[in-house]
Amino acid sequence: MDNSGYQRLREPPITPPSRVHTAYPREKHQKIECAPKPGDPFQDSSLPRPSFAEQRFELPSTLLSPLKAPESSDRFKNPFLNLLPNSPLNPRSDNFSPEEWISNLVAFMGQDPRRYPRRSAGFSVENLSVHAFRKPTDYQKNVGNIVFEMGAFARWVVGSGKQKVQILKGFDCLVEHGEMLLLLGRPGSGVSTLLKTISGDTNGLFIDPDSTVNYQGVSMTEMHTSFRGEAIFVADSDVHFPNLTVGETLLFAAKARAPPDFTFPGVTRQVYAEHMRDVIMATLGLSHVEKMPVGNDYVKGISAGERKRVSIGEVVLSGCTLQCWDHSTRGLDTASALDFCFEFRVPRTPEEFVMVWKTSRYYARLMLELEAYENEYPFDGSHALDFAAARRSQQAKYLFASLSSSDYDLTNQFTEERQTSTFQWKNICLDIKTVDGTCRILDHVDGWAKPGTLTALMGPSGAGKTSLLDVLASRSNVGIVSGEMFVDGCMTDISFQRKVGYVQQQDFHLSTMTVREALQFSATMRQSSKVTKKEKFAYVEEIIKLLEMDVYADAVVGAPREGLNIEQRKKLTIGVELVAKPKLLLFLDEPTSDLDSSTAWDIIGLLKRITTHGQAVLCSIHQPSMALFQRFDSLLFLGPGGRPIYFGRLGVNCETVKKYFEANGADRCPSDGNVVEWIMQTIDCTSGSQNAIDWPEVWKNSHELVLVHRKLDHMRKALCARSSFFLTGTKKSPRRKEFATPFFLQVWHCFRRTSLHYWRMPSYIYSKIALCLFYALFIGSSFFKNMNSLQDLRNQILGVFMLLALASSFVPQLLPNFLVQRALFEAREYPAKIYSWPAFIISNVLVELPWNTLVAIIVFLSWYYPTGMYENALLTKTMLERNGVMLLFIWVYLIYASTFGFMVQIDLEFTELAGNLLNVAFLLSLMFCSIIPAPTALPQIWDIVWRLSPFTYLVDGILSVGLANDPVTCSQYEFLHFEPVTGSSCGSYMASYIHQAGGYLTNPSAKSRCLYCPLKDANEFLAGAGMSYNNRWRNFCVMWAYVGFNVIMTLFLYWLVRIPKGWVGKPRVVLGGASGLRDGNGSEVGGGDGSHSERSFVKVRGYKEDSPQSRKYGRSDEIELVEM
Repeated sequence: MDNSGYQRLREPPITPPSRVHTAYPREKHQKIECAPKPGDPFQDSSLPRPSFAEQRFELPSTLLSPLKAPESSDRFKNPFLNLLPNSPLNPRSDNFSPEEWISNLVAFMGQDPRRYPRRSAGFSVENLSVHAFRKPTDYQKNVGNIVFEMGAFARWVVGSGKQKVQILKGFDCLVEHGEMLLLLGRPGSGVSTLLKTISGDTNGLFIDPDSTVNYQGVSMTEMHTSFRGEAIFVADSDVHFPNLTVGETLLFAAKARAPPDFTFPGVTRQVYAEHMRDVIMATLGLSHVEKMPVGNDYVKGISAGERKRVSIGEVVLSGCTLQCWDHSTRGLDTASALDFCFEFRVPRTPEEFVMVWKTSRYYARLMLELEAYENEYPFDGSHALDFAAARRSQQAKYLFASLSSSDYDLTNQFTEERQTSTFQWKNICLDIKTVDGTCRILDHVDGWAKPGTLTALMGPSGAGKTSLLDVLASRSNVGIVSGEMFVDGCMTDISFQRKVGYVQQQDFHLSTMTVREALQFSATMRQSSKVTKKEKFAYVEEIIKLLEMDVYADAVVGAPREGLNIEQRKKLTIGVELVAKPKLLLFLDEPTSDLDSSTAWDIIGLLKRITTHGQAVLCSIHQPSMALFQRFDSLLFLGPGGRPIYFGRLGVNCETVKKYFEANGADRCPSDGNVVEWIMQTIDCTSGSQNAIDWPEVWKNSHELVLVHRKLDHMRKALCARSSFFLTGTKKSPRRKEFATPFFLQVWHCFRRTSLHYWRMPSYIYSKIALCLFYALFIGSSFFKNMNSLQDLRNQILGVFMLLALASSFVPQLLPNFLVQRALFEAREYPAKIYSWPAFIISNVLVELPWNTLVAIIVFLSWYYPTGMYENALLTKTMLERNGVMLLFIWVYLIYASTFGFMVQIDLEFTELAGNLLNVAFLLSLMFCSIIPAPTALPQIWDIVWRLSPFTYLVDGILSVGLANDPVTCSQYEFLHFEPVTGSSCGSYMASYIHQAGGYLTNPSAKSRCLYCPLKDANEFLAGAGMSYNNRWRNFCVMWAYVGFNVIMTLFLYWLVRIPKGWVGKPRVVLGGASGLRDGNGSEVGGGDGSHSERSFVKVRGYKEDSPQSRKYGRSDEIELVEM
């Protein structure tokens, strides 16, 4: 059931004309004026203005448009209560009508204007100038040059290091309530800055004092303090809590701005919020995804178009009167974008535009300029004679130049080896399990991608375009996939994923790398290991020139909105795939999204040049212009539910695709119309719309689909025969490798990149050093220069205990950095088979070793010597050995703590949870490490914990190395005073006790006032705690055993939870069709008509659909295509 639709809002009953302002900030500092049109009816104050109720509750497509009230007053009912199941006012009903709901609400509120007062929003901007400050040139911070930043910071504070950047200058405009203002401009022209200024989001921006913004008599300061929330800025990015469902997200937005209880009679805030949520979901086409998570770039959820609708719904539920949208249609298909921005009062037909143009003052000015031009340049005047003489002179110069010059052919920039493989797919289906049952995302999709062709993948938002690309690229990790996929007639193997390039819609890059380094890493890891490093890097330089990235090739990628801009990031994303030299196919998911029209034209032109060298390209695209659309060779169009509507050639001027739709009942496409918009309007793919023609069913029963299936079968037979011919006579089939680079080279290159990433993160490195230095100095200064009394011995033991508590603060520092790298690895690098997951984990573990070594030396010097333990080594004349062994124990302690942190964090999504678990684990280890209670004092049940705790062996090693053989001299306050038995000396009286418990007497021959010290040396204390200096190397090896255990468990847990597994020996189920091929023994591989019920080439492996990992991480079943 789909009760949604922008289309239902496109025809409001009564819509008086209005003004629409169009501003073109083409260059910075350009003054823009918005002037009223002659005859504007709103200049007449007698005409009614749109009410606040209309502004508050209408959806964006009809926002601020006056609505016609119902004809009879009996329909003015409370729309929140007592709704019939089939009422058009019930958002849960199939008959729900947004127009009737809004009209009824407006009329209901209009009956009591005092209870529901009107509000309106309008503003004027006069002489608006905005500037900001930035550093003239910035450089990549790293551990070595961060010290120079202190001087730069001082200059920034005093203002000498700031550079003023003028963004807007002298901007004037007027927008009255009920009007829309369209801002057009290239990136960097200040469009977003103007929107932020009007909405009050001026963080980092400075408005000149002479600038004035008037919100209908409310000043800018008062508007954004006393009336916060009435003017909002809606950014182009859709940021939500990814694990919340669509319904939960919209319900929270509705509750946040819900009126008090019983504002509407009998309606509480909860009832109001739930009803408004249902209305928004039904109207925006989100009812069917109510219980699905919103998701983001890393967490699986709804599609990008549906996520944009959620953002729109949140703004509508806010009820704000002034909305500033930045790239409001990003992520929406052409039809939905048109409906979102639809304004019935805007001229829509050519005749209406002509009328508006000829009644405008611009047309009158043009007439005056034409008259002046004709007076200055009359026909057959003196200017015509001068022009003819100049032309003859110019012709003579060109003739001379042509006789004295030669033409030279330029080499082609893109000299990649021509590709010859053809990729085919047939009857591709994707089903996922939901709480309501199985949902089909893709429904029997067919097609192919031949070398040298550029295929467009199109469809409305949520049609499954990205899902299809994921399935075809073997990157789908959700649901159950069925169907057939072949490369040159043969089944895909484990090397398929690395042989295709996949440009994802999101730009995933490591922020500290430069553009050239990112390209070189991709080329090194993904090109064949037989290619030399010099050749790989030379090819990288070719791609840099091809993509025109020379200017910023050595610039740092940076975080979004801080480093490269949107266009540069998109080119880098494409370049990362191109330098890999994909042998089979290049997939692109929305490569022109977030780009302006000229940049989109350049990107499609680049793809077209790539296809001229034999590369097959399959590209999903939104909102292409006619010029862009004609550059494609073929079209695969998906309808709602992933049902195919068309696959085939576009033809010259798109004649082939137009003939198909016109032959099946579509209206004739205008000769000068946009074919894309015509197709969208023909199939009426706006959500919730009702079309008389079921176009997916038309395609399913069409003769064109029969031809597609015949050609797929024919291509498979021919290509398979060709492949068999080339393999004839070979002793064994060619070896297929999952990764292009050997494992140890993967580890080495990943280690180098991660080390460079760490080096360029001085905040992490210096915070690690500062924490350990402060911690060690604090302990060392607290127990400075301990001697050899009992209290000094206790202090040194307490210092060791406090040092072990460092792990609880030391480990959580590395977790956020690891999560960033894991997200990048799982989102792009592992699906592309750049390197393996063991290489990723091992490289991250190894890169901590150098820094842990440095920190271990710092802790050793800052803690060991101030506490005075080195003096114990001096007394025993083992200075060199004990110092070295103590440093090794501190070193292995830090390594153990790091690897233990990796083991705990490896399968968790949040560092806070991992930090809590680490604290609990370290606390238990400290409690049973022989310091607080002696092992003999522990209950029997805790003895196993004491033996398994790694800190037991660590404390044994540190204390025995630091205190062994150290004599103890009690202070005068630490001696025990007692009187011996009459007639015996102190020595004879205590002889048996000292033999059992240790200690010594200072006056053994005395007959009275015996002085007894409980410890003779530190060995007695160590022996009582089960420690011994002789076990120091055993303890050191045990700690390394724990380190190895942590690494092995990290690998195992990652494989167990986050890597899909295959089911060995699982019976194969026959589901899909075949093409009548035979294997090498002459037996038939398959035959039939390709129906979905006869044959399958799919083996399902991975998590169960209802597993916690599937629900949380978006991982369900990874599909491996295998030959029957």
